Formats: sequence, structure tokens, C-alpha cells
Amino acid sequence: MPTPESQIAFLTNLQRLLSEGSFVSTYKYALLMALADIAVERGNDDDRPLDIPTMLTAEKFVDYYWRQSAPFVSAQETQNLGVLRQNTGKQAGIILVLIEARQPHEGSLVEARSSVN
Repeated sequence: MPTPESQIAFLTNLQRLLSEGSFVSTYKYALLMALADIAVERGNDDDRPLDIPTMLTAEKFVDYYWRQSAPFVSAQETQNLGVLRQNTGKQAGIILVLIEARQPHEGSLVEARSSVN
């Protein structure tokens, strides 16, 4: 098991990565933040490993990234310019999933969540 010192060093490095990192795709930053927050929120103060369910990670990520997958309009609000491109090539798969999830709920995260439960 990692020592308390190595755990602090890891968290310090993670914090530095989050504050100083150069992210080309902001969804990667959102995923990293989601994992870090879950670790802090659900972590134990003992040596037990922390199991993080995929669904919990997905929910936290969607909380952070839902608005980033919304279409945006021009400054004059006359033209829908589409969704923010996250890659230089194809759009990121997670963004496509979020775009698809937004449509039947008119962009409402609350409605999307209630349809899943």
C-alpha cells in the first residue's frame, strides 16, 4: 500500500496536472476531475483500496460535461454553430453520446436523469 507521503505526493501531482495541464480536449480534463472528486468524496482514511463503479464515474462526468455538449450560437444568436469540436479529427465518442442523450430531453439533464432511473 502507498505510504501517506506517497499519497500526498500523488494528490499534489494530480492537483498540479489539473491546474497547469494543457488539455486539447476538455472532456479528458472533466474525466480526470470526476475521478479525483470521487476519490476525495468516497475515499477511506485507511489502507483499503477504493473501488469506483463505472456508472458513478459516468454520472459525475456527465454532471461536469453536459453543458459542454450543448449547441452554441453566434454572437448575434441568429445561427446555430453546432457543438464544440473536441478533436482535430472526428468528434469524440463521448460528445456524440451526450449530444444524442440531450436531444429527446431538449437539453435538460434533470429530464435525462429521470428517464434513466
